[in-house]
Amino acid sequence: MSSDFSFGCNDLPEGWQVLALEEVCEGIFDCPHSTPKLSNEGPLMARTQDIRDGYFKAEDAVHVSPETYHARIKRAEPRHGDLLFSREGTYFGDAAEVPRRTLVCLGQRMVLLRPHNEIVASSFLRIWINSPPFQKYLMGFRDGTVAERLNLNTIKKLPIIIPPLNYQDFVVRQIVPFEQMAANGRGINRTLEEMVQAIFKSWFVDFEPVKAKIKAKENGQDPERAAICAISGKTNDEIGQLTSHQFVRLTATAALFPNEFVDTDLGVRPRCAGLIALYRMVPGRVIFSISIDGYIENLPLI
Repeated sequence: MSSDFSFGCNDLPEGWQVLALEEVCEGIFDCPHSTPKLSNEGPLMARTQDIRDGYFKAEDAVHVSPETYHARIKRAEPRHGDLLFSREGTYFGDAAEVPRRTLVCLGQRMVLLRPHNEIVASSFLRIWINSPPFQKYLMGFRDGTVAERLNLNTIKKLPIIIPPLNYQDFVVRQIVPFEQMAANGRGINRTLEEMVQAIFKSWFVDFEPVKAKIKAKENGQDPERAAICAISGKTNDEIGQLTSHQFVRLTATAALFPNEFVDTDLGVRPRCAGLIALYRMVPGRVIFSISIDGYIENLPLI
């Protein structure tokens, strides 16, 4: 074990070792140094910003044409078990596994790692690269410039702690479920955030409840019930199937919205002295706080 690879781990357990990254990989492949032409559909291309929290964010990745894809995989075609490694920029030093059944090529500033599975498990290598001790080690290569980077020779010499394969498997089985739970939580929060933004736009940008009240009033219908439909996204018949508690809450919310517009210095706005809407997210819930004419109502939406 080289002294450069100490990590304070001079007393490793029996059977453990520290090897250079190139010693634990079948291959380390740099990306093509060219600007790819993007497409609206086709295979994915992994950029540095797509490697987050140990995973490849395929939903955020861009597409390239089949021709561009084949041009960019001449050195190696990424496959499940390989790692996508960011070598430059804001997301410098992050790694993610290539997902199953995914056609993806390397974007600029990316490197492909192909672990030697008789030495290191792919998931263990990813966990080690993204671990705090290794990331702290990588901080030593940062120089404060905008385009911080690791050159390929440096990457090949990066130190990797290698315990026996059975211990690697144990570590993976302990950590991956927690990673998946965290990823699911982020997905739920992202969904809640999208729902909140849609509701906010409907209520306080497009003023759908106000418009519904005005239209109902013009047609001789119940403005409050029309606003309830706009707020809840339900039809008039579906409103009748709500529980009494749900109906009371929606009625109270509908009552907060006026039933006419006025001209203001900011353009046409609902008639009210002041309308302020904030929302906050707590575990598993979204709560709107609406203030109209000084009256505050907290509305748990989810």
